Amino acid sequence: MGASLAITTATSTAKSEQSRTAGYEVTDLSRESLRDGVARLTDGKGVDVVLDGVARPITGQALGALAQGAPSSASATPPACRPTSTSRT
Repeated sequence: MGASLAITTATSTAKSEQSRTAGYEVTDLSRESLRDGVARLTDGKGVDVVLDGVARPITGQALGALAQGAPSSASATPPACRPTSTSRT
């Protein structure tokens, strides 16, 4: 069994640095595509599992980063289940 690698995405260089400080490998989406970042970090092999807690347009790209033969895994919160903010007057 190989070593585990936790990869996360960030939308800015500052957020990328915060994630690196926390111990994650990071794909900075302001500098590279998710596919390119995952390929760089995994030597082109892809990832075994995708966890998507946002369920936005990047979900398809994340699933496209799965390694060949990896189970198709995704986890997302449907928009109807997300908490919403309310304001009181």
